[in-house]
Amino acid sequence: MRILINGKKYPEYITSLISDLAYSPLSESELARKYQKNRATIIKYSKDEIIRKEVDKLKEENTKEAKSEMNKLNDLAMEALFELVQNAKSESTRLRASELILLSTGTLTKKSELEITDKSVSEIEITII
Repeated sequence: MRILINGKKYPEYITSLISDLAYSPLSESELARKYQKNRATIIKYSKDEIIRKEVDKLKEENTKEAKSEMNKLNDLAMEALFELVQNAKSESTRLRASELILLSTGTLTKKSELEITDKSVSEIEITII
């Protein structure tokens, strides 16, 4: 059975090979053994322009998904930090959460310094060094 990709016919195993070319740490020789094909065949497909585009498209889709997941996790982390700023019992916890929020938004840099005056979070002063 053959698979049609952009008007060109490929063997059925090509979809698995595209995935392996995108994500697998296996060498061409190891892929040849895995698919029981000649190494030259694997090299030929790995250099095929249509296959390269499919590999790149797969990597790009995966990268977009990973970025989306990271953004969701970032949002959850920020929500947790805001919760700590508002409700933590410890002044030091509220200060550290505030510092992390300011660092993550770029308001505070590593060359900045947070100080508590009169032991009150409401009187935090930011001093840029």
